[in-house]
Amino acid sequence: MLRVLIILLFFLSITTVILIAFFLPSFFFAEYKDQTVNNQAQSVNIADVNKYESAVSLMKHVDGMTKILSSGYASSTIMTDSIDAIISLKNSHITISAISLSLDSSAHMENISVSGISNSRDDLTFFYNDLKGDGSFQNVVLPVSSLIGDAGAPFTITLSYRN
Repeated sequence: MLRVLIILLFFLSITTVILIAFFLPSFFFAEYKDQTVNNQAQSVNIADVNKYESAVSLMKHVDGMTKILSSGYASSTIMTDSIDAIISLKNSHITISAISLSLDSSAHMENISVSGISNSRDDLTFFYNDLKGDGSFQNVVLPVSSLIGDAGAPFTITLSYRN
């Protein structure tokens, strides 16, 4: 009985050694492949994440712009009319760099900010007086600091469109 037990243990140990000999290299190979694939995936993910983030920010920007122009927000006709009125009143010595429209909580146009550069204080004063006297706008505000600067100094005029 002892002899049978020793022979069984011997075959069991030989089988174990053979299994270890066959499976140990495949274990190391699998670990190496796993590590290689993870490194490649990580380098691809970093590049893809940067592309994804820029695409997401672009989509959010476009979504925000379309919401402003949708029917639930301020009328696009009013926005277009106000921008057209500002541009038509601008003289050739005024360069407009930005027109910003802000909405109140009920999605109606509240304020318009016109930013730009004027060749002289007189040109800026004429533009301000044209906006004020046009009748399309109310609460036209030009900070005194815009009139103090030299020629070519930036300005910002805040106004409201009269519906």
